[in-house]
Amino acid sequence: MLGYFYKIEKADLFVFLDNVKFSKNGYINRNRIKNVNGLLWLTLPVNAKSKNKITEVKLANEIWRKKHLKTLKRSYGKSPFASSTFPWFQEILNNEEFDNIADLNIHIIKTICNKLNTMKRFLRSCELNVGGKGDDLLIAVIKAVKGSCYLSGYGASKYQDPEKFKKADLDFKHYSYKPAIDPQLWGEFVPNLSILDVLFNIGIDGTISFIKS
Repeated sequence: MLGYFYKIEKADLFVFLDNVKFSKNGYINRNRIKNVNGLLWLTLPVNAKSKNKITEVKLANEIWRKKHLKTLKRSYGKSPFASSTFPWFQEILNNEEFDNIADLNIHIIKTICNKLNTMKRFLRSCELNVGGKGDDLLIAVIKAVKGSCYLSGYGASKYQDPEKFKKADLDFKHYSYKPAIDPQLWGEFVPNLSILDVLFNIGIDGTISFIKS
């Protein structure tokens, strides 16, 4: 989603929380696109137990790679920027080096950031040797990287307590990102789709402008 990449753009350092509990059928292993029939979830099959951390979750099989590429071709083959977007994303999905959901997701995100010229300093929480849950984990992560402020995104106000950050001598900032309406195939505009929908429909330069606006 564009809001996720907007947050990366605004941050000085972005930490992937990959040592937390995996939540199946959330945005960790699926995302939404549009096709002629309406909204469609692209889901990565995984082998996961209830207590697995994201770093421990393996992809279940290799069938999904060809299946998803066919779905993307059918959905966006006639989009304005299909010829420039599909080849490099196809290369990502065909790379069988990544059999772990965390490794694959991070590789996809970094590749897209590189295309959008929004490369930042990235770290993984599993590299920081910190623990805790919820706000306590976030505070521990910020302290570990010697940060001074947490940038909170969409929907976080429901479960985050800014006072905890203040008591830890950290600033807490919240942003509300409302994406601009971009041209889409297949009917009326639908917000908060995968960033692939935007890349296929308005290209890299257009996506950069949308994120920075």
